[in-house]
Amino acid sequence: YRRAALQGYKPAQINLGVLHMNGRGARRDYVEAYTWFVLAGAEANREALGQKLTPQQIALAERHAGEFQAKPER
Repeated sequence: YRRAALQGYKPAQINLGVLHMNGRGARRDYVEAYTWFVLAGAEANREALGQKLTPQQIALAERHAGEFQAKPER
C-alpha cells in the first residue's frame, strides 16, 4: 500500500491509514494514520481517529499532509 499511497492513490492512502490505526501490518501510529486520512480526503476515518489525538498531534499530522508531494512512478 505504501508505494501506491506515495504515488497519491487515494484507496491505498486510506488502507495505509487503517493499517497504522489498527497496528496490523504496520506499527500503530495514530498521527501517521491521521496524515494518510487527510491526504485521502477520508473525512469519516479522520473524525473517528481525531477523538484519540491531542490538538497538537492533529496539527502535526495536518502539517505532514501539507508537506506531502506525490511521487509518480517512472
